[in-house]
Amino acid sequence: MVGSRLVSDIVHNDISDSPLTRPIEVKKKLKKQYGIDVFYLVAWLGVDKARGGLFSDFTTSFDQLRWYLETGMRTNPGSVFELDVDESNGCFRRLFVAFHGYLYGFQFCRPLLFVNGTFLKGRYKGHLLVATSKDGNQGRRLTFVSDRQYGLLDALSMIFPNVHHAYCLNYLKRNLIDKLVGLRINYKLTLMKILVKCAYAPIVASFQH
Repeated sequence: MVGSRLVSDIVHNDISDSPLTRPIEVKKKLKKQYGIDVFYLVAWLGVDKARGGLFSDFTTSFDQLRWYLETGMRTNPGSVFELDVDESNGCFRRLFVAFHGYLYGFQFCRPLLFVNGTFLKGRYKGHLLVATSKDGNQGRRLTFVSDRQYGLLDALSMIFPNVHHAYCLNYLKRNLIDKLVGLRINYKLTLMKILVKCAYAPIVASFQH
């Protein structure tokens, strides 16, 4: 008999404090604190309604992007905002944001860009891509650091064919662990130590060794 509206009211404060609260966590809370069993869909709808009431729904958020960009250009002149909309139906496709402070400050950073992406888990899915630089100008040519995703590998080789492209050590370690399933733990640890030594080797001879 418990509906999503009641679930929304119960978890309102939880969502306010932790917007990424998952429906499965709500199910467990309702069972533990109130002795109530709810279907996963009811918990999901309750979380969705609570988020919508607190942060507005996804459709409204997408619709506010135009206002956000106009306000950003007015208050941050020199910034670059590019909103791409499907001309056939007016739906959002992608958005690029680079504030003037970031663009101006990059000339004082090392020419080193860390590129990463993550899946958006909202109703309309998509990806969030981020590039972060590092302070301290050292005068070398531009270098990208990424997690070796195929999309990034293809794009960088095509758009930036003459730049260095390095790989994040943490992602390399995770990939190695995934490939060592079933092997003895001591053997895994030894290989991980060797990988780290390779990554931090200061000269080619040390790396090859």
